[in-house]
Amino acid sequence: MLEVKNGETAMLINASYSEERNQKYLMSKPYYALHGALFYVNSKYPEAPKITTVAEMKPYRYCGLFGYNYAMYALAEEQLDTGTKDETTRFRKLRQDHCDFVLGDVEVVHGFAAMGQVDLNGISHLPIPGAKPKEFHALVSKRPVGGVKLLKVIDEGIMAMKADKSLVRIFKKYGI
Repeated sequence: MLEVKNGETAMLINASYSEERNQKYLMSKPYYALHGALFYVNSKYPEAPKITTVAEMKPYRYCGLFGYNYAMYALAEEQLDTGTKDETTRFRKLRQDHCDFVLGDVEVVHGFAAMGQVDLNGISHLPIPGAKPKEFHALVSKRPVGGVKLLKVIDEGIMAMKADKSLVRIFKKYGI
């Protein structure tokens, strides 16, 4: 990011929006979004649990990932296991009842499943209460003279891929 900010690198992909980034970089239109979900084992919950607010998340145990930020859920330390560094182990813990839910992004988990790293047989998910989709952008440097022109090309490409459904086909091809 520093190289893009300083103009040493023209752009960076896969960046989430923040007002600070919007001030420092030229930001493309969003080209994909991730949707947060609570993954659970069907045999444990034959009917999807009714969790419609963050407050209703309180009685359960969760498997997260080491280094990820889960502060927005205000979960007690004993409710959240963040000792896992990969999806395979995290879903193994879910199946072994170390947690009630895995906190994850639908598209990311489906991508790991498509690569054979996560088995989603007997696993369902429900949306994380109140979680908005996390949109991702390309960050373009403001430093080089061609930054604005590059952003225009990127945005036109994103709009064209959305219009002709190329993005949908690409995501479908890779199971995300």
